[in-house]
Amino acid sequence: MTTYQGRDAPSVFGAVHLGYLVLETNRFADWRRFGTDAIGMHLDDLDTGLMRFRIDDHECRFLLRRGPAEDVVAIGWHLDDHTTFEQIEARVRAHGVPVAEGTAEEARLRGVERLLRFPGPKGITQEIYTTPVLSPEPLRMLASGWVTGDSGMGHVAITSTRPTVMRGYFNTVFDFSYYARTPSGFEWEVGWNPVVIDETTWQPTTHQGISIWGHTPVGRTIVDKLAQFRLGARSLAHPEHTVPGLSGTGPDD
Repeated sequence: MTTYQGRDAPSVFGAVHLGYLVLETNRFADWRRFGTDAIGMHLDDLDTGLMRFRIDDHECRFLLRRGPAEDVVAIGWHLDDHTTFEQIEARVRAHGVPVAEGTAEEARLRGVERLLRFPGPKGITQEIYTTPVLSPEPLRMLASGWVTGDSGMGHVAITSTRPTVMRGYFNTVFDFSYYARTPSGFEWEVGWNPVVIDETTWQPTTHQGISIWGHTPVGRTIVDKLAQFRLGARSLAHPEHTVPGLSGTGPDD
């Protein structure tokens, strides 16, 4: 249980899943090649200045729109039920943070029936919904599809020069799982809902690739790695707007 507005309220931990990302870019030709040929996703060209990728039966997992940001500008969170939806909405409103309902066209582009949005850290809008629109159209992609479903499509990592404020925001709104620094200085990741293997039926398999998180892929040079660090450093240099009402802080600097 978590204490909210002086009362005990059930945690929404485990009922919130990464549903989609909205990106702003002017590099549509590069994204088209990257999304289809490198990652192997299903591409839908919607209109001038709009592009959408699928990886499963959800109509939208990545929505790209033309603009200068060259970054994620909104995160869509798929909630398990209307109770969770109403609980998060109430939390945000109770802290005096503005909440706006997305238009029917915005919901259509994101492949959801209805959405609410509110400000998030670093200018990344947070959007919540309960009902995704599923597409009967077969996937046109290099792979057969990703194992996503009810668990969502993964997680996001956001750089921050104010990690306490960032953590405060996502803990207040979503009761989010986390990385903790141990007394010895290394990080400890807490997870849940593990895969259970039946030893009597489990068959070992061979994977043709590995996660590149923390690794240097074949063919990548130290120059490439340094460029990646420079990109991360630039992201840290951006103005880091927060949402004081939801982050446990005073007015923004």
